[in-house]
Amino acid sequence: MGALGIDHLWPLLCSLDRFMLFLLVGAIAFSITLVVLLWTRWGHIHSLEKCVLLSFLAHALLTGYAATVQIASFCPAPREQFVRIALVDGPPGAEHGQTAGSDPTASSAATKNPPLAAIPADKDRAAVKKIADLPASKKPSVVETVAKPQAATQALKQLAITASAASGWQVAEAAGKYLRDFSTAHADELNKVVTTLTSAPPAPASMPTPTNEAKTTTSPVPANASSAASMAAESAMPVGSKPMPETYKLRVTGDHVGAALAGGGSKETEAAVLAALQWLAANQSEDGRWEARRNGAGRETTPDGRSRPNAGADADTGMTGLALLAMLGAGNTHLRGAYPENVRHGLNFLLQSQDAQGCLSGSADHYAAMYCHAIATFALGEAYGMTGERRLEQPLRRAINYTIAAQDPYGGGWRYKPHDAGDTSQLGWQFMALRSAETAGIPMPETTRQGIIRYLQSVASHGNGGLASYRPLEPPNRTMTAEAMLCWQFLGLSREHPACDEAANYLLSAPPGVGRTNFYYWYYGTLVMHHFQGDGWQRWNTAVATQLVGLQNKEGPLAGSWDPDSVWGGYGGRIYSTALGAMCLEVYYRFLPVYKKRG
Repeated sequence: MGALGIDHLWPLLCSLDRFMLFLLVGAIAFSITLVVLLWTRWGHIHSLEKCVLLSFLAHALLTGYAATVQIASFCPAPREQFVRIALVDGPPGAEHGQTAGSDPTASSAATKNPPLAAIPADKDRAAVKKIADLPASKKPSVVETVAKPQAATQALKQLAITASAASGWQVAEAAGKYLRDFSTAHADELNKVVTTLTSAPPAPASMPTPTNEAKTTTSPVPANASSAASMAAESAMPVGSKPMPETYKLRVTGDHVGAALAGGGSKETEAAVLAALQWLAANQSEDGRWEARRNGAGRETTPDGRSRPNAGADADTGMTGLALLAMLGAGNTHLRGAYPENVRHGLNFLLQSQDAQGCLSGSADHYAAMYCHAIATFALGEAYGMTGERRLEQPLRRAINYTIAAQDPYGGGWRYKPHDAGDTSQLGWQFMALRSAETAGIPMPETTRQGIIRYLQSVASHGNGGLASYRPLEPPNRTMTAEAMLCWQFLGLSREHPACDEAANYLLSAPPGVGRTNFYYWYYGTLVMHHFQGDGWQRWNTAVATQLVGLQNKEGPLAGSWDPDSVWGGYGGRIYSTALGAMCLEVYYRFLPVYKKRG
């Protein structure tokens, strides 16, 4: 029993931030001193001075505790011109009964998100049949299309408006198929008006059930990605409220081989990505999830000397998020690419896993829950950003609200439970989730951003702050340095800041191939070095590409996957290793570099 008590007490003490720990130690010291004074003769000597000293200590402790308690709540409401006073022992927002992720605008009853592929209404079916059965005599000739590009553009926009109303996405799908067929047959002529035809932004406004034709786009478009067939096909998609964010555009050019070659990759790296995605698609469960336990997750390997029994075994939302991120990174959404059904089913699984507070952790255990929430939210953010899918917006907002509310209000980080004093590993994933939502148009609160900066400063070390540790006051390590530097890059750190070269040199002192395989380190290191570009990126890129292409399984049922025998592979399993491996090799087109290319 004693050992059990210590096992529970130690995590509790570790979860406290330094200030609260100081208050706890002070209270214990005060209590011990008071007992000594009352029960020993020492209390009778200079008793007045001791009382004054104890009174001072007691008031100091009470003042410190008061700093953690919210006394006044300023929440203006219609027709109320007064301030509500409440004593709240907890983080900001608790006075309204809010817990991490609670949405004050949501209904108190737990409701599930609607699936992304609703059964079409009868009028939608009729519209589909009407367009599909359009006689050849009614179809515009190529001469009319070239001669009247403005009319063609207006007709296309009108189709999109029709498709956006009353869940009529089938109209746009049928129209899109016709225009794709038409543009393929008359590519040369359509090249003359491709700029006009593609003036409408390609982000769709609603989620269709992909047709069989959508699955045929498995081969890349030739190097001239501006071909009429490719561009007209994209313009045929429903029009969203805003264009696709610039940072994602290389994903959907259709020429990943060309993008890889231009960025330092090769045909072999792109073949490895395609093989990985094929393996992921083949190993998706019928309900849309990628199962962690079935693919080797939850094995205890004590990678850092700590025991985390069963960690990752039930991290299905996290593994599903990673698989979706790998597919989205190669331009696959529920509307386009080689795997629209896989993406749609995966997104539906995440939506059905979200609880009433917005959390996406599913059935994950204590160690994996916040990771799963962050990674699943990250995937929803990218899917919403790439498609403009309206049914993803509110679930994403609820997930982001949960993330914001779960942040440690003092240190600015995240850990295993809401309001835990943070660690850099958790912060990186939560930040990327917030950033993906911000890229899609859901802004990050400034208080949240400043908390992130405050935490990153607390783990920064070395001469220029370019190195980072897992938690404050601990020694730096390369994985956390890469993760922290990626956050700094997206937060706007200048490339000329000396911390950049300090971090890059530290990472390059142990590139992929040195030491044990570590997909986590390689993933963050690859993103960071790709943003830096220059000679350092070329050295890192050669190392990571060589390792990943060489380690990937080439034959049998595991072909395309990477074995989970890496540093953290025991917890994450084969889905974890394969998704991260694929994203490393998608780096040439997954995000645009945040800095201009150097050297």
